[in-house]
Amino acid sequence: MIKVCFPPGCYGSYLTRCIFNYTELNPNQDANFNFNSTGSSHEIRDNGITKIIYTGHLESGIFELPDDIITILPDDDHNLDYLNNQFIKQSMGEAAPFILTFFSIEEINNKLISNWGYRGQFDENIPKWIFREFCSLWIADVFTPAINEYKKVPARLQITTQNIFTDYLKTIQLICNTIQLTITADNDTILKNHSKFLNAQKFHNSQLNCKKWVIDLINGVDNLICPAQTIFDEAYIQYYLKLHGYEIQCYALNDFPKTTTEMNKIIYKL
Repeated sequence: MIKVCFPPGCYGSYLTRCIFNYTELNPNQDANFNFNSTGSSHEIRDNGITKIIYTGHLESGIFELPDDIITILPDDDHNLDYLNNQFIKQSMGEAAPFILTFFSIEEINNKLISNWGYRGQFDENIPKWIFREFCSLWIADVFTPAINEYKKVPARLQITTQNIFTDYLKTIQLICNTIQLTITADNDTILKNHSKFLNAQKFHNSQLNCKKWVIDLINGVDNLICPAQTIFDEAYIQYYLKLHGYEIQCYALNDFPKTTTEMNKIIYKL
């Protein structure tokens, strides 16, 4: 069996879709892709190909068997991208249930009470400024553990998420050669579908864009539009500002500043 092993949010379903649809594995030769509003390829998991290609994460426990395994390794400059992908594509933008996949409700409630005196339900009604600041305290910690564990998987081939974005045609050819599959789709079809994929990935470069915005803010660039698309982008900006020695006057700040000019009015040096 062919297996694609990847951390959450790292485009494994898309890669699986391509391996199946572009090769001799697909008896229908259906190689034209459409993407939903989130850019997800998760429907590939429900169309019967899982008997041929298994797509999953390490916790499934089946990646120690001698199969044709391909691992997708995360890139440190794009961890926020993966978090956003997971949030929107798997949790459908429901923030509170999503965070409960990382922490127990007891741990969350203890932190909310001890840090903000908040004793309400942990749901979408929690004040946004508290929710954002809470996320900013742990957002960097959930990123880093994945890559070392995924490097240990006994894979036939390791690629990175950046290979999918920057060198895709050569990457899919390398994958198929490594696991001895014949590509039946033409290059024009592969590249046309990949262009659709790229256009649908609205969270690609989230982390780099947020970092650049913070650096421009610190360096005095005026009226630059904030790139934050999710509450986790906002939390990352708050975290990254603190990393550079700045705090936000965030009490009751439910509406995040939209420009560097607005943000500059409410930050201060630690």
